[in-house]
Amino acid sequence: MVSHFFGKHRSKYEYTELESCEPNPESTESDEEQHQKKTKLKYPWQIFFIIITEACERFSFYGMNAVLTLYLVEQFKKTMPTEEAEDLSTVFFHLFKFLSFFTPLFGAALSDSVFGKFRTIFYLSLVYALGQIVLSVGAITIVENYPSLPISFAGIFLI
Repeated sequence: MVSHFFGKHRSKYEYTELESCEPNPESTESDEEQHQKKTKLKYPWQIFFIIITEACERFSFYGMNAVLTLYLVEQFKKTMPTEEAEDLSTVFFHLFKFLSFFTPLFGAALSDSVFGKFRTIFYLSLVYALGQIVLSVGAITIVENYPSLPISFAGIFLI
């Protein structure tokens, strides 16, 4: 069992060792070009998608944290007194934060058992983006009698 964790079975994404950077006298390339070729690490192409997705997700999450309570207070004020609207928006904000940190456990289970890590990240990123779009559509205030609150909650649920 210990040999399984310490190298007997190798991952297909293992890193290559860096070669020495001594100049090759027979090569027509400069020393710097040789050095760049030899020190280039090989990553799976999906890593860059994960990094970009993570950056966008964090930007979106922390941006929403800043304005979600204010947005919900304004939405709830349309149907209830200000004090109740503030209390209810605080409850929904904390519920959103709790679920934001709890639901990755379900994503991990999906990743391990069904889709794999790259497909899970890709598919759930699409759901996250769809939630942002639905939340943005729910914030439209131009149309009268527009059901913005249910649409906004659908977007928040998808996120």
